[in-house]
Amino acid sequence: MNFKQFIRDYFTFTRNERRGIIILLVLIFILAVANKMIFYFEKPGKLDEALFDSAKHALALYNDSINSSVSTSLDDREPPRSVSNADSRGTGTDKAQNTKSSTEIQLFKFDPNICSDEDFLNLGFSDKQTAAIRKYIDKGATFKSKADFFKIKVITEKQKEELASWIFIGDTGQLHVNKVTIGDSFMVELNSADSISLEKLPGIGKTLAKRIVKYRDLVGGFYSVDQLKEVYGLNESTFGEIRSKLKIDKALLKKIDLNFADNNELARHPYIKKALAGRIVKFRSRYGSINDFSVLKDSMILTSEEYERLKPYF
Repeated sequence: MNFKQFIRDYFTFTRNERRGIIILLVLIFILAVANKMIFYFEKPGKLDEALFDSAKHALALYNDSINSSVSTSLDDREPPRSVSNADSRGTGTDKAQNTKSSTEIQLFKFDPNICSDEDFLNLGFSDKQTAAIRKYIDKGATFKSKADFFKIKVITEKQKEELASWIFIGDTGQLHVNKVTIGDSFMVELNSADSISLEKLPGIGKTLAKRIVKYRDLVGGFYSVDQLKEVYGLNESTFGEIRSKLKIDKALLKKIDLNFADNNELARHPYIKKALAGRIVKFRSRYGSINDFSVLKDSMILTSEEYERLKPYF
């Protein structure tokens, strides 16, 4: 077979075939350009803020629970023994028996270099701990920082956490002021207290104090002390111990404007959630402004229980 004839038979196209090839190439070019350009015209999906806030809160609670379990495992360990021979004969049980309870501890700003034995005892150290610290100082040691003081092995991790913000080394003008006695007269106002104030309550550590503040801000403040039981990780025994030391200022509650709050703002509240928020907004859109919050109960938008829980916030 002639080579030229072979080329002509297999690589020569008719007029219609050439037209089809041109159309196909044009379509491929258009699709390639469209694939690159479509991202410039695509609108991002709308973020569901209520769902996002709920997920963040759930994640925060999960992280707090992990941190709490780690802290609990540290606090439950037997306190370290003193480096001195005399104190090393004592057991962790002896130390626990000689340490003041949290309701007898007096917190105040102190410099461990100049503290008396009575000061150390008032701060919650046991007799054996105080003796070990005094022996360390009598050898000529000087604490230049909190870290230096906390190197003493008889100081427990829990004591380090409680006393860290009260140590003022070398600043005599800051010492022995604003003493706080953790006793029967000590009271905490839940809607204004920060996490440091909450940590002074028996059984409330750093993690749980932060969790209380976070939940208080989310719910808009507490109108009842019993709402504290809704905070994850606060058990009944601890609540029973601190209840008499808590008070509520209802004037600090954050009110929600029922007629202007949108679906997302309503859904952020732990007592409302997304489904109930949608029903409230739908009712408002249909019947207009809501001048009396009880109309939502009368219209069966809210149950009696939901109405009582939400009434202080509207």
